[in-house]
Amino acid sequence: MRFLLIACLFGLVCWTPVHAFETTINPDTAALVNGTVITTAEYRIERSRLLRLRKQKESDLEQITLSMLGREALENLIGRELLYQESAKKGLRVPAASVEAEVAMLRGKYSSAEEFTFSLEKMALTEQALSRQIEQGMAIQRLIEAEFGAKTQVSESEARAHYDSHRKDFLQPVRIRLSHILAAVEPAADDLSKEKARKKIAAIRQRITGGESFSALAGESDDASSNKKGGDLGYYSPGQLGKSMEEAAFSLKAGQLSAVVEDRFGYHLLKVTERKAETPLPFETVKDGISKQIQRERTSALMTPFLKRLRESAKVEILLGSED
Repeated sequence: MRFLLIACLFGLVCWTPVHAFETTINPDTAALVNGTVITTAEYRIERSRLLRLRKQKESDLEQITLSMLGREALENLIGRELLYQESAKKGLRVPAASVEAEVAMLRGKYSSAEEFTFSLEKMALTEQALSRQIEQGMAIQRLIEAEFGAKTQVSESEARAHYDSHRKDFLQPVRIRLSHILAAVEPAADDLSKEKARKKIAAIRQRITGGESFSALAGESDDASSNKKGGDLGYYSPGQLGKSMEEAAFSLKAGQLSAVVEDRFGYHLLKVTERKAETPLPFETVKDGISKQIQRERTSALMTPFLKRLRESAKVEILLGSED
């Protein structure tokens, strides 16, 4: 959704000087922004969002890291509220029907109403809170478009210039078409079971080097998903296979048979049936992404002083207790 652009911009908010001061702690209020309440519930939701975004667990972090994360979460909310208030001053209202349409679109991505509700509960959100976030985000997006839209447009010639000067960033990586034969064994299997699987795959390799067909012998593989296709696994690029499989597979030439490769599934024989070299991606296929990237960078650069001005003229009261 368009309003999600806002999430990318709030890294700019942190550590800005504030008109902030401690006062009597209100357990339900994290901060006041020109008199508007940011609740501790909203603060905790935002902090949880940052943890999910970074794939971190609160229990794994030191207290100083948690404190910095909490400050960032609160700064995000304060910055968002300042932008939302500015959008209201400029009359950039979002019709309720537009918000409802966005919520309906999100709901439609789930197989049932129960799954949608469960997903919200995991994020500590109610549908009402979600609707508010969406309305706020859409209003801020309208503000950004009104303030910066004309200044951040990217022409095709600018996108082309970026493409020409960063060609190494627009390459289709090497791809191989890989087939395998698997003698499966559980990671926790005893030595006898592992030795039996190793002997099985070694015997199959000997038959292949003796002239038998790889694809025919793949029918004996313990991998039911590939044994009916001659062992074909499809195309892979670097980073898509486990370490041992990748090292072996990408060292092979087309038509070459590997030595026995062990991984958590058991013992494999690999064969690369096709190898496609690294090739440049055509400009037409990447120009939209380039334009969006440049536009985001320009918007971020303009947002920094804009948000700083809003913050300097605002009355922000931090009410969050130290235990939060």
